Amino acid sequence: MPYTGTGTGIQNADDIFFSNVTTQDTLIYDETTAKWNNLPVTQHAAQPDRGGMEKVSITSGSTISVDLNNGNVHQRTLTGSGSAAFSVSNVPSGVAASFTLYVVQSSTPMTASWGASVKWAGGTAPTLTATTGATDVFVFETINAGTTWFGSLVGNNYS
Repeated sequence: MPYTGTGTGIQNADDIFFSNVTTQDTLIYDETTAKWNNLPVTQHAAQPDRGGMEKVSITSGSTISVDLNNGNVHQRTLTGSGSAAFSVSNVPSGVAASFTLYVVQSSTPMTASWGASVKWAGGTAPTLTATTGATDVFVFETINAGTTWFGSLVGNNYS
């Protein structure tokens, strides 16, 4: 039975526009075009997936590179020596964004270089736990597309 009311209901096939649909998209009503569009979830409020479970991006290396297109929960196992440089890519604009970061030390403990864009409570960045296999957990939030990140140490030295 076709929709016969008024408002933003889907009345016919012309009311929906799908293009290059990905698993990261959600169906959102666009007031400008008066159509329902598939748009990236990263540009809108987070949608729970399977009861609130989220995809975890797990990599290792000598950098702490976070690509928000890969989700907002990241585990980085540090391999190498020296200082691991922190960077974030694909930060959405016009919305608040946040992610959780699990930093795991390998057999040669590394330090972290967070960069000037990361602000810490009290003005001093926390020191990574230098124990092999230890995990430190951080949360980062931005309200200006990553120009400034507010970093918080959630817990350290999980072994």
